[in-house]
Amino acid sequence: MYQGHHPSLQERVSRFTTALRNNDPPIPGLDDSIIIPPPRLHLTLGVVSLSAKSATSPQATDQHRLRRGCDEVKRSMRVSD
Repeated sequence: MYQGHHPSLQERVSRFTTALRNNDPPIPGLDDSIIIPPPRLHLTLGVVSLSAKSATSPQATDQHRLRRGCDEVKRSMRVSD
């Protein structure tokens, strides 16, 4: 298996995709051609603007919530920076 930045995450994704493929009964519409190999998987969690907005602006509040959400996802997956 390809060993990139997060081998444990790739292993989890590999187990997940294997489980999808081996589902009984088969998942309708699931074809091997749409399953991305773990080393090629790209997740976009969000886009954050790095502007100097006021900390009380709605955009700053949204950015704070997004950062907290991303941190929670990373903790749940045990992914480090």
